[in-house]
Amino acid sequence: MTAPRYFVADIHAGIRQDSDEAAKLRAFEELCGRVVAEGASLWVLGDLFDFWYEWKQVIPKRHFRWLRVLESLGRAGCPLHLFPGNHDFRLEGFLEETIGATLHREPDRDRLGDLGLVMHHGDGLDPSDRGYRLLRKGIRNPVSYTLFRWLHPDAGMALADRSGSRDRSHAWDEAFTRRYLSLAMEQLMAPGDDLLLMGHAHRFVRHEVEGRLAIVLPPFQHASRGWLRWDGEELLLHYAAPEHASHADGTPLLRPKEKA
Repeated sequence: MTAPRYFVADIHAGIRQDSDEAAKLRAFEELCGRVVAEGASLWVLGDLFDFWYEWKQVIPKRHFRWLRVLESLGRAGCPLHLFPGNHDFRLEGFLEETIGATLHREPDRDRLGDLGLVMHHGDGLDPSDRGYRLLRKGIRNPVSYTLFRWLHPDAGMALADRSGSRDRSHAWDEAFTRRYLSLAMEQLMAPGDDLLLMGHAHRFVRHEVEGRLAIVLPPFQHASRGWLRWDGEELLLHYAAPEHASHADGTPLLRPKEKA
């Protein structure tokens, strides 16, 4: 029997002075409890943390409780798969060595049953967005990493809090998201690929083009706390708090003909 797979994105753990942080952590603990109970795996498609940086001797202490939850997956033998996001791309080995996570570089290809699967966080795919693509390239440059490391961690975290506040609270409108997904499908999907999963847009969207499917995961940061679950046969949309969601809990995302 195929072990279930859970997919989640845009958790943004550790937002400074966030009144929702405790509720978000409880929902994530419950989600990880489901993963452990089913002997499943958890796939985080970027922005697990609102900001993550590994100085040589320091990690952000505000993530301590989240790290304990992640460690519980490893103790239970449940694989944890992480993708870098635009908020937590600076992964230097701590989570792999200490938590036992597997880090994936984008785009990553896998299989869901008979479906060819592509996974990506979703940022930086619009060729016309030259400003963001230039910024993305600049902040991921080794020189930028070195300069940031020279900052005291308190100063570095404060800078990250200020720069990330607008981005994390923004959700794309549906029309723009669908146009972006079409671009992403053109760039990332090759012959044999059937399904693209990504995050970043902070809006759940299911988008189909010529028999291929792209899905933006619901942002776990949102009060509905959404994720996807693959049980070996079906891909379902789930929410911890469906009363805050725009879709019904348990909505199937793959029709039978798409799984044939």
